Amino acid sequence: MKTTRLTELTPKQVERFVTRPAAPATRNRALTALRGFFKWCRRKGLLEVDPSAPLAKERETART
Repeated sequence: MKTTRLTELTPKQVERFVTRPAAPATRNRALTALRGFFKWCRRKGLLEVDPSAPLAKERETART
């Protein structure tokens, strides 16, 4: 496994990580968690740009 610095993360890498789970709801929760982490990193000055910003959440199917 290749090590990547936080400042070197690309939107494509974040998307690849988030799309691993099968269900859209699970992928959306993972994206939400990452966005929270990246927001914290920006507040602390660890990141200048949020690599998850260009990614959109998926449409989820309603439970019946």
